Amino acid sequence: MDTVSARGRRRWRASLRRTLFFGLTFLTAAGATALLLDVLEANGLTGIELLGLALFFCLFTWIAAALWTAIAGFAIRLAGGMARASIRARSAGGSS
Repeated sequence: MDTVSARGRRRWRASLRRTLFFGLTFLTAAGATALLLDVLEANGLTGIELLGLALFFCLFTWIAAALWTAIAGFAIRLAGGMARASIRARSAGGSS
């Protein structure tokens, strides 16, 4: 019974981390796209500029994902999380 509730807690925490990661990623990309849109609106928008703006959003989302992955990795290393995960893997018989 304890393993079922522990598994549910882990699943909920993983879902929360994913939601936070993708939320921050899309908010960052949307903010950068809004700034670019502000610049492009100075002389009016053309179709090609809208296409470029959509492409910018897609590509900047990739950059924002890398940024938030690096920040999360840094925070985990700062908190000592990887050391604890490595110890658990060794005690479970995994190779790390």
